[in-house]
Amino acid sequence: AAEAPAPAPAPAVQPADIQNHPEGNYTVEAGDTLSKIAAEHGTTWQRIHEDNEGVIDDADLIYTGQVILVNGS
Repeated sequence: AAEAPAPAPAPAVQPADIQNHPEGNYTVEAGDTLSKIAAEHGTTWQRIHEDNEGVIDDADLIYTGQVILVNGS
C-alpha cells in the first residue's frame, strides 16, 4: 500500500505586519482552528484570516508552531 504524503511544513517567512505587532502574535498549538482561536480572543475567524493575508492562504489549514496576528475585541 502506498504511504500518505507527509504534510507540508509551515511557512518559514512571516510578513512584516506580524513582526511589527508582537502584542498580537499567537503561536498556533496542536488542535487549534481559526474558530477556536477567534473564540478565545473575542474576534472572528474571518477577521483573523483577513489580518493574516499572505500567511494563511487557506482558512482550513494552519500549522502547529505558525505565528499569526490576532487582534481581539
